[in-house]
Amino acid sequence: MRKNMSVATMKPEDASMLQALLSRQYDTFKAGGDPRKMISNMDYSSDFNNFYSGTDNISNSAGTRLASDASSMLELRFLSQKRIGVGNAITEGFAEDALFNWFEPKKVDTKTRVQVPGFSKWIVETDFKNQAILWDSHKRTYGIGIIVKFWTAHDDLSMPAPYTPPKKFQVVSPLFLTPINTYETRMLTYDEDVWEFFGGHLKSSKVHRSRLEVIRGSPQQDSFRGLSALEPNYLSLICYYNALIYLTRGLAKWGNMVPVMHSGSLTPTPAEYTSFLKLMEEFVMNGFFFLGKEDRLEYPNTNIGQGLGSIIEILKEDIASGSRIPLNKLFGRAESGGIGGEGALTAERTYLNLLANEQTKISDDFLRIFKRANFDFEGIDLDWNLSLQKTRQQELIEERMVLENKMLKAQFQSMQLENGMLRQQKDLFEQYKGSFTPEQQLTGAKAIEEDFVAQKRRYDQFQQLRQYIALQRG
Repeated sequence: MRKNMSVATMKPEDASMLQALLSRQYDTFKAGGDPRKMISNMDYSSDFNNFYSGTDNISNSAGTRLASDASSMLELRFLSQKRIGVGNAITEGFAEDALFNWFEPKKVDTKTRVQVPGFSKWIVETDFKNQAILWDSHKRTYGIGIIVKFWTAHDDLSMPAPYTPPKKFQVVSPLFLTPINTYETRMLTYDEDVWEFFGGHLKSSKVHRSRLEVIRGSPQQDSFRGLSALEPNYLSLICYYNALIYLTRGLAKWGNMVPVMHSGSLTPTPAEYTSFLKLMEEFVMNGFFFLGKEDRLEYPNTNIGQGLGSIIEILKEDIASGSRIPLNKLFGRAESGGIGGEGALTAERTYLNLLANEQTKISDDFLRIFKRANFDFEGIDLDWNLSLQKTRQQELIEERMVLENKMLKAQFQSMQLENGMLRQQKDLFEQYKGSFTPEQQLTGAKAIEEDFVAQKRRYDQFQQLRQYIALQRG
């Protein structure tokens, strides 16, 4: 309970509580009651709230109730790079999984890959692939990724960029390079090309927008940067992080046992308690205990970690939900999650779909860079490789599936031709059967019927083959 509270030490929640208390007293006074009887100790205590709402100020770094507040980008950096592995998996690890296998140019709406003259060599010489992975990682970490294009070692970055392919790329953190005139466009994205950037140790007071490429997370109308992949589950990440810290500290200090000394007295006096405390410290320092005849030492189980495992699992589930990455994949678990591994397969497919979505999101940004570098990408799209590392068994299975599909397609086309010929044969027979003798008509009708029966048999065999192949593929 807070007593003698001054205005200087009053916190925002204290002011809210005082305002609510005065309002209740005034309502009681108007109704003819005694406002002094409205006051109790509970009115002044905020040590425990009944619940936290979505706008309560849980911590300054997590964002306050104001719409313009957001998580500190420096904290986001530490969570993704220097503190917990799950933060790195959501940001840098996910970006590597999505972009590392890279892509090949292909014609739009086809699977036909094409060669763009000089493009592959340019990708290698500029180190664009590695910088692009870091670029996407920054977008997922901070909500914005900034990549600077260079043509020479002495570029005047304040001038517009030349219309030739850049020689190098360098990703610069938004902690050091930031737009300084977002107020001119009210942070709206449609006019962000006029933003001017400052910082980044780039030997220039300003960096022209044409020398930068910017990608952002989910748009935020009250911020120049997008939504970080860490921010939707920031609270769970912080709780998980603190649980690891304090659980480790608790185990290091107490372990599973706490020593308890029993004296010979029925009720120890303060002096005895002080002397026993000093004696206990001396015993612990020397690593052994020397007890009197009536004294004894016990190690009761403290259960210090009871329930923490369940809480941490709940936090893990919320982190996985906020990041949309399957729990097994995000935390490196090996269990299948279902009979015969169906859960693991489902999680893997879900994760691959997430990677494909990330590739689709960044494809337009890549195409914009390539076109500005004067590469001919008209009518060309990016064909991403989700998995280049395949075992020989996987390659053989895929080759078999391709061959089986070709066999089914060829057999189906053959059956279509045979059906067409049978229909023509029947039409001709109906057209000219009047010129045949009765014996010839019976013979022709019987031959047509046998052909249809044979065709029906081949169709049944075709369906059985399709069913067998489907069962083999699982």
